[in-house]
Amino acid sequence: MSFASTVKGIAFRSYCSSADGSLTLGLQGCMKSGQVLTDRRYKWFEPEFWRFGEAAGAEGQINYMRHASGQIYGLSGPVAKYIGRNGPILHRFANEDVTLGAWLVGLEITHVDERRLCCDSAEKCNAQVCSPNLHCLCNV
Repeated sequence: MSFASTVKGIAFRSYCSSADGSLTLGLQGCMKSGQVLTDRRYKWFEPEFWRFGEAAGAEGQINYMRHASGQIYGLSGPVAKYIGRNGPILHRFANEDVTLGAWLVGLEITHVDERRLCCDSAEKCNAQVCSPNLHCLCNV
């Protein structure tokens, strides 16, 4: 099974509504934060690093806000519609997962840290999502 078909097969519907039928607005994905790369030599360099604040801590680094990493994530329908309607006025950063995180940071939504969606390559995602203990994601 290809990574793309695995991604298409994951059912986020249960995330979009709770047991009592009330709507949950939010983002589901492998939540992370980390250092903003300020050096042009790096692949994930962020030209607008200054927007994330001053360097702090013992390491003297700038960090991103918590966001879903870019391998795979899901949005509830209302949140996706919000982005669709407001896309022309939403700022875009160098990395799409950070961009999405920035768009959502000020919204009253639920962030679900779904560890089954954490991986750093398509091959690892396929292996992880389709492992025996997570087979439900491959058989929806």
